Amino acid sequence: MRDLEEWRTVTGGENFPCLSTLNITDCPKLVEIPIIPSITGLTMSRNNAMLIRSVMNLTSLSSLVIENMDELTVLPDGLLQNHKMLEMLRIYNMPNLKSLTNQLDNLSALNEFHLGCCDTIESLPEGLQNLHSLRELRIWECNNLLSLPMNGLQGLSSLRRLSIRYCNKFCSLSEGIQYLIALEDLDTNTCPKLISLPEGIQHLTALRYLYIVNCEDLSSLPKQIGCLTSLSYLGIVCCPKLMSIPDELQNLTALKRLQIVECPHLVKRCKKDSGEDWHKISHITDIDITSYPETSSSTGWGSLRTLKCC
Repeated sequence: MRDLEEWRTVTGGENFPCLSTLNITDCPKLVEIPIIPSITGLTMSRNNAMLIRSVMNLTSLSSLVIENMDELTVLPDGLLQNHKMLEMLRIYNMPNLKSLTNQLDNLSALNEFHLGCCDTIESLPEGLQNLHSLRELRIWECNNLLSLPMNGLQGLSSLRRLSIRYCNKFCSLSEGIQYLIALEDLDTNTCPKLISLPEGIQHLTALRYLYIVNCEDLSSLPKQIGCLTSLSYLGIVCCPKLMSIPDELQNLTALKRLQIVECPHLVKRCKKDSGEDWHKISHITDIDITSYPETSSSTGWGSLRTLKCC
């Protein structure tokens, strides 16, 4: 509906009293929508930047998706100020959105926040700490995001899942991670500037799953990893500079599965019985250590039985 300029309503009657979900896509000329109190779910994609102001009047929303609005550089002041029932917020593909300052302060019911493909955002607001009900935080392809805010994690005592993926400049989880006492699942994937995990990780005693994937500059794991008493799965994939396994891994009696893939130093040191680090992991029930042969040469392919290229 690219030519829609005005949404007309019936005078004197309630508009769409049963409408609960509204998806507005490809309406570049539409700048306003009427107040529809029954709406609980709204998706806005590829629309005029002015249209987003209509969100202010839809205070019954429980889910909101804003995506593909290239003109938008900032969200209007007070956009989400009165959205006490908002439980899910997703912001995708906003290449010019610079900041989320003051947008998260009043979202007391929010339990899921996704932020993806927002390349001009360099930091998350400290107002993040007001999201006391937040259970899931996912961030991906925010290539100028440097770290998590030190003072923005203090109130996230309900957070269960944290995922940071494909953030090329992301270099620090920050010591604020110590406040995530309910965290069960931590996933860092393709953050090439991440050098280490913070010592504050020792406070994540509820953590069950830890994934570290394709972090090219990660050179060590902190000894505090030995405090993760609930950890049942540890996956380390494509971390070529990671030199060794910390001694404290021996303390993790709940750890049932260890997966190491394409980490040349670890593959050597964790070799069964003979590797220097084998004694640190020998108590683990399920160990998967994999190193793929070089594809640029036939050397090392002698034992290969099956090869599938897709």
